[in-house]
Amino acid sequence: MRFCQRIIAVGLLASLVGCGKPPDGASAAPALTVTVATVAMGSVERWASLIGTLEARDEAVASVDGAGGRILALPVEVGAVVRAGQEVAVLDDANARLRQAQQVAEVARAQATRAQAAAQVAETEVTATEAKQSVERLEGLAASQSIAAETLGAKRAMQAAAQARVTAAIAGLAGADAELTRLATVGQEVALALTRTRITAPAAGIVSARPARVGQVVNPGDVLMSIAVDGVIEFAAEVPEELLPQISLGAPVELVAEGGIRRGSVRRIDPAVDRMSRLGSLRVTLSSSSKAAEAKDSEMTTASSTERVGSSAHGRLRLGLANGLCVPLSSLIREGVRDGKKTLAVVVGADGIAQR
Repeated sequence: MRFCQRIIAVGLLASLVGCGKPPDGASAAPALTVTVATVAMGSVERWASLIGTLEARDEAVASVDGAGGRILALPVEVGAVVRAGQEVAVLDDANARLRQAQQVAEVARAQATRAQAAAQVAETEVTATEAKQSVERLEGLAASQSIAAETLGAKRAMQAAAQARVTAAIAGLAGADAELTRLATVGQEVALALTRTRITAPAAGIVSARPARVGQVVNPGDVLMSIAVDGVIEFAAEVPEELLPQISLGAPVELVAEGGIRRGSVRRIDPAVDRMSRLGSLRVTLSSSSKAAEAKDSEMTTASSTERVGSSAHGRLRLGLANGLCVPLSSLIREGVRDGKKTLAVVVGADGIAQR
């Protein structure tokens, strides 16, 4: 199909409305110079508007893993770059140190008890050995009937008693060893409790939130701060469900945020749609947003990025190309009508007459 119609630029629209042959006796209107463009098939990029917030791609939390206590120090601020394992909070360790001192004293007592038990075992074994030797000598004499049978029986009873004392002493030594083993376990628990009064960063990144305050009493599981892992910030947006089939992974995005205009691409399209709002969610990876190297290899510094987790941003997402009849944007005009707005254009036909 050939398109021979031409369209007039909007700047001359008002002058052309009602153009035609002037009535008899009227002077001819001055000639007008107009600009026309040929209507033709073409391709136009389609974009969708996006509104959302900046969020961490992955978020880690530094939380209380022990018994808790009062916060003595918080050496990092929001926006600081931290390394994995870096100390980010210090809790009061007075109770843990008291338990450690008690455990050390209990170990000393248990070691003394074990030494006594070991000495008792050695003593009873000597006595049992002497009783055994005495019985063996008397058995030789009893064979020649040099001693009475009652005497041999008494010696055998003494040997059995000595052996029983050996058994009891060995059991006491085993109990002392078990107590030392228990106290060693307690010592490990106390050492772990002391370690847990020093809260460390679970991953390298940027501190995005720090709800904790110095002097605050915290309990097990309380979150002290949140960390944007590796400092990677993404754009999270919601779009109407009818647009979701038109969006593909990797689609380019232009974003306007605190730091200016940023470019990125769609990394994730959530498969679910909110049942109430009928909106779907997507995540956009922003170019040059990672601070992983800075967080892993350098001393703690203050992040220089102007990207702030939770701040709002807006932009547009490229949906693709649309093919159809194309006219210059300047040739279109929106005119108020009773039921809303209507887009109009002035077209010059083959007869050279302009019509709306």
